[in-house]
Amino acid sequence: MFELYAIRYGTSDYPEKYVFEHAAASRHRLPFAWMFYLIRLNGSNILVDTGFFDRFSALRFSVELEDPLQLLLQVNLRPEDIDTILLTHVHFDHAGMLVRFPKAHLYINRDELPFFLENGHYHEWVQRAKSEQRLHSFDRFVKIGDHLMMKRIGGHTPGSSAVFFKHNGIAWCITGDEAYLPENVEKQRPVGTAVDRDANFQFLRNLKRLNIRPLTMHDPQLVPEGAAIRRLF
Repeated sequence: MFELYAIRYGTSDYPEKYVFEHAAASRHRLPFAWMFYLIRLNGSNILVDTGFFDRFSALRFSVELEDPLQLLLQVNLRPEDIDTILLTHVHFDHAGMLVRFPKAHLYINRDELPFFLENGHYHEWVQRAKSEQRLHSFDRFVKIGDHLMMKRIGGHTPGSSAVFFKHNGIAWCITGDEAYLPENVEKQRPVGTAVDRDANFQFLRNLKRLNIRPLTMHDPQLVPEGAAIRRLF
């Protein structure tokens, strides 16, 4: 069994200059979703990123926010039911809820780990996960079972990663923030926030060249208006 859900816990407008390279002078703001993904695979409940629920950050970024844990309850999942988290990178909107999942195994690129080890909010959770052998860091890529692969891209952040899988013969990629919107891939427009622009552009080029379909974390069109959860498969 393979099920994939997009869960939108927030909406906002977002500065175009951060979404697209070469838009640094733009004052335009774009419709923006704040999402994570749930994969149900052969009895496992897997999150790709976790979202956040911090009122200060929501105010700072003008996000209309819902509690991700309440949204998971709508698909009959409690925090302790999540057994695996694939964390694309450590920015607050991707990792902010990590500490709320007490039993999850964490997969993360090793170049993202220093932030956790230096940040008191995450330190205790990460150390406990490490002692319980639930912390799995990787260098270039890691396979999770027979269906999922997580690969370091290193464009958006040093260890920024993406999740690849196939479904019904079609290749898909959950991009993290290596692509904010489908347009980053479709029009080959690198993101406006990258530590390695060339790595980001190569990733976008490979997705298009290999006809790998992107699923981004901020596409406002992915989940219908008025809903918070969409089952994709």
